[in-house]
Amino acid sequence: MAMSDIAFLDVESSGLHATSYPIEVGWAFPEPGLPAVAMLIKPDRFWKRSDWDPVVPALPALDWDFCDAEGLRAAEVAQRLNTDLAGKAVFSDAVGADTFWLDRLFDAAGIARLFSIETAETAFRAVYGDFDDSEGLYVSVSAVVGLVH
Repeated sequence: MAMSDIAFLDVESSGLHATSYPIEVGWAFPEPGLPAVAMLIKPDRFWKRSDWDPVVPALPALDWDFCDAEGLRAAEVAQRLNTDLAGKAVFSDAVGADTFWLDRLFDAAGIARLFSIETAETAFRAVYGDFDDSEGLYVSVSAVVGLVH
């Protein structure tokens, strides 16, 4: 697998519950010279302010009003994700959660997601081969990005 075929993705959300939604998505490529991208997401009309947990978002400065004023529409973010990530091997350290929030984003946008997401451990194995995980090694996206540079 060539470095140009790999991307790492992370999604920040309004909370960690069944009605939470994405508020920011970022992705990066280990290929030197390719820029990392971060996009703030405007709350969709179907996402409720009451589903915002002020304790959970990774960036405390983010709140509903800021995302509503400064965020991009779901369709714009989803289209950019598809443009940048279609055909790439996309990795995340929280596949289940990130997939859930991406599904909410793409549903709000009304378009199909053109890429899938695999675990960061899969990327580690693709680059470095098998390793002994008997101690429950946790491979995070940031660790994998650091290793492949």
